[in-house]
Amino acid sequence: MTSGPFCNNRRMISLGAGRICCLIRALMFGGTLSVFAHNPDTSYMRVRLSGDEVEVRLTYDVFTLQKIANLDVNHDQRVTRDELKQAAPAIEKFLRDHIEIEINTNKVELSECDEPRWPADLGEVIEAKEWHTQNGLIHFTFHKGVLEMPQDITLAFNIFEQLGERHIVLGTFEKNTQTTEVTFTREEPDYLFDTGFIPSLTSRLMKFMKLGMRHIFLGYDHICFLLALIVVSRFVELVKVVSSFTVAHTITLILAATQVVTLPSRLVECGVALTIIYVAAQNLWLKPDMHHEHELG
Repeated sequence: MTSGPFCNNRRMISLGAGRICCLIRALMFGGTLSVFAHNPDTSYMRVRLSGDEVEVRLTYDVFTLQKIANLDVNHDQRVTRDELKQAAPAIEKFLRDHIEIEINTNKVELSECDEPRWPADLGEVIEAKEWHTQNGLIHFTFHKGVLEMPQDITLAFNIFEQLGERHIVLGTFEKNTQTTEVTFTREEPDYLFDTGFIPSLTSRLMKFMKLGMRHIFLGYDHICFLLALIVVSRFVELVKVVSSFTVAHTITLILAATQVVTLPSRLVECGVALTIIYVAAQNLWLKPDMHHEHELG
């Protein structure tokens, strides 16, 4: 087996040529599909981002869709609108199960899909000779509502085992007038698109507040601390303590996320344990004294 610098150089040249081919295909996809011929092992993805919606459009030819669900039910080498309509739920389920999407690092599901878009220039039937051409391309469009422009969005395609190792997905991310072209392959199946959007201060504070509440109620140590407080606190006092506890955790999350304050994890964990022990000790030794004071009052 050949090895050494020459082999490495050949590999780099091969990889470079592969990336150039992918770039050429991406540029072809950036133009109108009516101008360029459709590659048989290619599907298409377009993500449009706005302040209230993320739109994901996935495009496949009939030949590729046949690998997902049987469109030609009667085996007459023709696909009708009704046959596509019957197969649509199975195709949409496949896409939801095999395409992962994250918005601001939070995993979400593709929402309900629009009715599949039939090729505009064809009638009621797609003949077999058109299944592998641009005339046989069918669009599936999903919509996901958002409260504001996402900071980032990640797509990962897990479709190559079913659609073939040579299959590629040519994609575009569109935000306002900005367009970014991406190629997904078996070797590079995912991509993170950074929109460059900076959320408002109120939005960021609300996000950290939610994280603070989640951090408290999903951590057993915090639950132990709050349960210890319940034993010795009146309702009004308890509300004040829990609210202060949540606000304090929100502040610490902000300071930690922005790296204003960084503490060793061992020190933090020991501090949490000590606070639980301290409150437990209050319950054991200070509670009788508190009852005695109430009786004297």
